[in-house]
Amino acid sequence: MVTRMYRVILFFVIFNCVAHMCCAQDSINTNDVKVIEAKSEIIIRRYFSNLLNTISYAGAESTDIKELIKQSFKDSAKQLFLNDQIAITDDISDPDYSNSSNAPDVTATQYLNAFNTFYGKSDSNSVYISDVRSSHIKKGNKNIFINVYFTSFFKNICLSHPSTPYKPAKRVAEIFIRRGNNNKWLLYISRIGFFNPSDTVNDYLDNIAIADAKNPSELSDRFDETLDSTEKFNLYIDQARIEENKRNYQAAIDLYSKAIVLAPDKRDFYEPRIKELTTSFGILTDLGQKYNAGNYKDAIKGYTELLKKPGLNSGYSNSDYYLGRAKCFDKMGQLTKSYNEQVEYYSEALQDYVKSYEYDHDNVETIRCREDLNKRMNRH
Repeated sequence: MVTRMYRVILFFVIFNCVAHMCCAQDSINTNDVKVIEAKSEIIIRRYFSNLLNTISYAGAESTDIKELIKQSFKDSAKQLFLNDQIAITDDISDPDYSNSSNAPDVTATQYLNAFNTFYGKSDSNSVYISDVRSSHIKKGNKNIFINVYFTSFFKNICLSHPSTPYKPAKRVAEIFIRRGNNNKWLLYISRIGFFNPSDTVNDYLDNIAIADAKNPSELSDRFDETLDSTEKFNLYIDQARIEENKRNYQAAIDLYSKAIVLAPDKRDFYEPRIKELTTSFGILTDLGQKYNAGNYKDAIKGYTELLKKPGLNSGYSNSDYYLGRAKCFDKMGQLTKSYNEQVEYYSEALQDYVKSYEYDHDNVETIRCREDLNKRMNRH
């Protein structure tokens, strides 16, 4: 009887512990969302990209590459993948692999070894990852996860098909999420495949509920408690770059400033960027006010003047100026009652959106506006 009672009590205790762990895992607030989204995009934009570029570096020793691949699965600070058996859809061994229907799934170990074998080596970075954006946080059967969508492009040749160049590919990475020690969020890549838009039709159904914080200061305190100074610095910098890509320059300036407070020794590196953003923000604000007031032709003159000598501007600035001018043409095309004028304005806008994208592949606003215009022009 005593033994039976002990088992019942033990079961009750274990059940409550497991239930508490599940609730803690599923209970996230807006601050958790910010941290998880930023970390997930950093994993793809920085760490996954760096791993592939290091493997394809001509000066890397074979033993170093093998050790690097091994470390990406180990339970350590350098762990990138959930384990060495996760599935990755092959986009390396054959440049014609372009979707999940014609490309096989391989394990992460096989994928990285294939990358080391079939992808050409070079002395500079040749793997480019852009258009990085994260989904809502989602609830799986046993864990929560987040999808990160991105475009990958391999510049070097495929050694097994040297006459066929790689093409940019739309990819999606599933990122496994769990709480670690000290309440920190740990994220690992659990799958990578080709992106199929039809897979996101019912994407919202497994979105996890987000609890809003009652006191904003509590969010800030918790944010500070769950990250050390180095992690906070890296998060501020990466989030600042994300805000730059979204063209939220004031937010980016604030984040860079916070990062400098945490690492004063890096002030000389980031202050020039803050000054550049402040100048750009002022110029774009003035022209943006003309746009908002409906003075589209005056705004176009201003952008055109800035684009007379594109070589004197940064690529970032040129992307912004072409985007600004494109939006003016786009708006004029929407407002005109003349069909011929609309065709002309839309054509001018599309050309400028394309130029804006050429100068900065990560300009999220350009990508969004160009896609919207293509839909209105029935150009799918």
